Amino acid sequence: MDNSIVIQVNQLLQSLNQAKRDAIAIEDRIKDIRSEINRLTACTKLLLNNSGSSNSNICYMSKSSAKRLLDCDSESEPKKSKSEVPNENGYVVVYTDGACENNGKANAKAGIGVWFGDGHSLNVSEPVKGRPTNNTAEIQASIAALRIIKDLGYRKVKLFTDSQFTINCITKWIKKWKVNGWKLSTGGAVKNKEDLVVLDGLCQNFDDIKWEYCAGHAGIKGNEAADELARRGAMRYKPS
Repeated sequence: MDNSIVIQVNQLLQSLNQAKRDAIAIEDRIKDIRSEINRLTACTKLLLNNSGSSNSNICYMSKSSAKRLLDCDSESEPKKSKSEVPNENGYVVVYTDGACENNGKANAKAGIGVWFGDGHSLNVSEPVKGRPTNNTAEIQASIAALRIIKDLGYRKVKLFTDSQFTINCITKWIKKWKVNGWKLSTGGAVKNKEDLVVLDGLCQNFDDIKWEYCAGHAGIKGNEAADELARRGAMRYKPS
């Protein structure tokens, strides 16, 4: 076979493979956008339902803006939605999890999962931002959950996580770290400072947050579902 033909075929195969990679990236981006549209739409519906409330934490959105968002949602892929968040004695109940493939290695990929219920439009499955580590994913999953709940105007949360590290960070260790200039007892810097500062700031918006530890991979429905969302998010991680 003529070498020039071989070269052209190889070039075309390379172009085809690159086109496939680009298509996958576009599909992932579309999924992310649709997921965000679904989340914002659910927030909008809840805010409109609560528009008569005296809760000053619920932001105002004009009816025209809300209608545009709802119209936009009608064009996104079908998805189950629920008009209410799970509630237990006045506390919004949510499960969070982080997942990291090849944790601690150069090719690590990490993602976050937030689960409110089966097919709930507020569920989150996203890659982490920044360092792809398991601890980063666990903390950012809690951040994502609290942001959603805060935006909806709720002030009491029961957050289930299998990360004892995250619970200890935000309920115990952070107090000393802030006093010590974010230094460990060994003198080293706290690795997850930026995310923990964000998480700590979010916590100040709530009257009460119950940090509930649940064993991972123990058949607990909410934890298993959040783990699956986190793993799907990790698959879409791309180094920045």
